[in-house]
Amino acid sequence: MDGKDYTWNRFQMGWHVGIGCNYEKYYLGVQVGTDFIPAYSHSFDGGYKPKVNTLDVKLSLGYTF
Repeated sequence: MDGKDYTWNRFQMGWHVGIGCNYEKYYLGVQVGTDFIPAYSHSFDGGYKPKVNTLDVKLSLGYTF
């Protein structure tokens, strides 16, 4: 590398929503969410501005004993 620090030091904020269900001794849950603030955003000549947002999808399986 050229000696530069390429670590992402940034603030992240977003939303998550989910639902869960218990059936006898089993649990199933699903959660989804995304960022409000893009992880990457850069302007190029000609007005092209790519953005990268993260998307989380979580599946929970459980057993109650």
